[in-house]
Amino acid sequence: MRIKNAEFDIETAAPIVPGCITIGVDDPTLRSPPHEHLLLRFDLGGTSFALPTLGIWPVTDSERIENGFIKASTGCPVVFVPISAEVINHIWRNEDGRGSLLRTGYQCGQVVTSQTPMPGNAYGTVTHHFTGFKVEITCEESGLAFKLVGMLKRQKTWQVPPIISKLRNPSITVEMMIPWETLTFLGFIAVPGLSVSGPSGFELPDKQRDSLKLQDLLIVKALSWPVVQGFITVNPTDHRPSWLFYQEARHIVLTGLEEERFCFSDNARVRVLESGFVETGGISSSNYHFNLHAVGRRVMNKILNKKDSLSLSFMGDGLGEIVYETGTRMEPGDPLGSIRQQLKSLNFQANLTSEGLEIKGSGEIDDFDPEVIEEHRRERNSKVMPCRDFTFQMTLPWALLLIRGFTFAQKASRFR
Repeated sequence: MRIKNAEFDIETAAPIVPGCITIGVDDPTLRSPPHEHLLLRFDLGGTSFALPTLGIWPVTDSERIENGFIKASTGCPVVFVPISAEVINHIWRNEDGRGSLLRTGYQCGQVVTSQTPMPGNAYGTVTHHFTGFKVEITCEESGLAFKLVGMLKRQKTWQVPPIISKLRNPSITVEMMIPWETLTFLGFIAVPGLSVSGPSGFELPDKQRDSLKLQDLLIVKALSWPVVQGFITVNPTDHRPSWLFYQEARHIVLTGLEEERFCFSDNARVRVLESGFVETGGISSSNYHFNLHAVGRRVMNKILNKKDSLSLSFMGDGLGEIVYETGTRMEPGDPLGSIRQQLKSLNFQANLTSEGLEIKGSGEIDDFDPEVIEEHRRERNSKVMPCRDFTFQMTLPWALLLIRGFTFAQKASRFR
């Protein structure tokens, strides 16, 4: 598992994986061009139904370019509806590493025979529809093995082998392998205990990095969390016991890039492994963790699709929280090992630059919950004092914005 092995299309930032599409009927309009790889896109509202879709294109030709992305040529896609990355990320996570999904009903998918966009369908001209499909996923050492079978609505002109006609409806089968490095880039949580190259030959993360180079991204092994340059500061700086010293942290670990939530923590111990992935010191090398409920992908996409910057100010309840260690942790998972404070105000700014999305934030922090701090004082004789205000700053590189599906990332060429 090496970061440089992941393949993403330069035009769409969609992953490219080994696989093939097999046509189960004799129909000239359904012939798939010769191919050994597939391009995958998870979309919302790609058809007239505002449902999550999975589009799969045969890759007829490809070339890796200097920034690590792939320049690909594709044939016409097959489309499965409804299915999302979130669903796939959950159905295989059983004890035996296997999972399956069955969908039936009106227009569960479609076969596109011309890629010219049509009204109500961004994929192109549709001549055949699925009446249902089945997905089977198996966890293997190199990644997730997929088999998708779409049952096609019968056409009178089709020449279907008699044995197939008696057993089932005509079908199209997609078989593919999504490597772990690709899944990690996409934000999937890898298998617990997944073997990743160890720390031998590691390097420090502070070398000059190109914001558009795929191989220059920093991603935490197995957990799929991106790491970017940045910092968090709080005041007063001596609010915790003096022996629980502050660690100078120059990196931010993005633990949640969700539609309605933005979560991150600082980290003082980041190193790049031989595989290209990142290892951090975990909670022991972090000072503060933020959960922001006032901003997320939806807000940033909506504003930055139209503008190159945003500035938002909030006051009140439910904005988010800051979490940090108290110095009294007795064991992993100890509920009194950390404490949280609610944010009272938040000023959030984001600007598109040559390096990507520069984010700055500041605000005030509310006092401790009286019942919570009373328990800390009583049970652990905690001396921790509340934070009063905060600032943070970070830059999300263009390559990260592209592969994680931020729609405004298509502006990257304007800033380079």
